[in-house]
Amino acid sequence: MNTQLRSSFSSQFNGEESLWINYLDYAKRLFASNESELWNHSSVFVSMFSQAQNLLKSNVLSVNVQDFYSAYISENPDQLAQWTGKKPTFILKKLLSFDQPKTILIEVLNGLNNLYGDQYPIVLMVPSPQKWMIWLKEQLNLESKLTSDE
Repeated sequence: MNTQLRSSFSSQFNGEESLWINYLDYAKRLFASNESELWNHSSVFVSMFSQAQNLLKSNVLSVNVQDFYSAYISENPDQLAQWTGKKPTFILKKLLSFDQPKTILIEVLNGLNNLYGDQYPIVLMVPSPQKWMIWLKEQLNLESKLTSDE
């Protein structure tokens, strides 16, 4: 953890040790009976997230952006099919331009902010471009290797 981030956490928690638990996978198994609803309805996500937070008490709330786009693709497989043969960078640009996952993500962040206020920092986890490309390659079942310019 870099020094600036460490000092930010330290000041947030009055110099006490803080605990950052990424409990989303665990919380889904415990509290989400219908996983597709979790990613498509912000209220369902916030409810599940708050139940897990009450149980595990992480000092940092973390939300992974890629989960929302992965769910969108799962619910809309025809979107990927129309891009067969295109470069992964083109596909990623198109995917990130969709409003639905962005809107749900914004609603989730607003809901968490309304629920917790300044009590906990909220971390938005965004994968590196390379990780996005690897993920897309898996989603599209591409056999070719990604080049360094992708």
